[in-house]
Amino acid sequence: MRAGPLANPKVIELLNAYFVPVFTSNDFISGDPSQSEQEKKERERVYHAFLEAKMSAGSVHVYVLSPALKPLGSLHVAHAVEKDKSSGKDETQLLLEKTIHDLNVAKGEPLVKPRPQSEPPNAPPDAITLHVVARKLAEKGNGSWNEFPAEDWIVLPAEQWKKLVPSKSAENLRLGDSWNVGNEASTPILTRFFPQTECCTAKDSELLSPEGKYKHRLEEQSLRATVVAVDSYMMTDKVTIRLDGRSKVVHQFYPNHQHPPTVSTAKVVGYIVYNSTQKKIESLRIVSDDGRFETISMGVAVRSVP
Repeated sequence: MRAGPLANPKVIELLNAYFVPVFTSNDFISGDPSQSEQEKKERERVYHAFLEAKMSAGSVHVYVLSPALKPLGSLHVAHAVEKDKSSGKDETQLLLEKTIHDLNVAKGEPLVKPRPQSEPPNAPPDAITLHVVARKLAEKGNGSWNEFPAEDWIVLPAEQWKKLVPSKSAENLRLGDSWNVGNEASTPILTRFFPQTECCTAKDSELLSPEGKYKHRLEEQSLRATVVAVDSYMMTDKVTIRLDGRSKVVHQFYPNHQHPPTVSTAKVVGYIVYNSTQKKIESLRIVSDDGRFETISMGVAVRSVP
């Protein structure tokens, strides 16, 4: 949907001007557990309401409801992304236009201001927050799996991120000083070096567990840090550290699927700017080099925020 109708400017215009768009997940939803339970009950209510109305219904559907939450129209996602042969319009667009015409709906302003759907999580003041973007680098048009990147957030508490930087003070460091970064610090980052798959959960305990339905595991990893610059300015010492490594991630594309897990491999390069006076990481950047998702090129980027 995101790579089809929901990337169509006309569909976006219709949704913003005439509807109150809502999306929900069939799996784990982060946030208040009581709200999650209410959302689940509403999904079930809508599903049964459309069945009773003799309309298409299912777990991956587009539903259009009245202001009183009564069924008006629906499309299975497989049909929602198709185009009508006579008009060339998305089937989703036709459903929206029909609803507007039948109800004679007046145009209005969006009720909710657009904002990013992926936002940084709450983190302790001494932690660092990393934003991860991963995608297949296949040619555009090879399907929705390749059209958009996957996003994720990593919060490294102080006891973890400190293992990325030198334990020595700046005056005792020399160019070329090098060390292996412990898995405690590298694993939370490198375990996410794989692109978008059929992930249906935001719960790390399921998504990244070898025993979970995705059979996820970081099969191989290494990360080495090397001091490439030590600068002193205005009573502040800054250390620039180069990172080099590799990763091999095994992951089930579809949850609990019979096919073998996919394999994502990459060389890893990056850098850290560490303020040794204030004992904080000012900037962290890591990217994949020659990344591969099976035989498809893959790109991964990690950055600290802000």
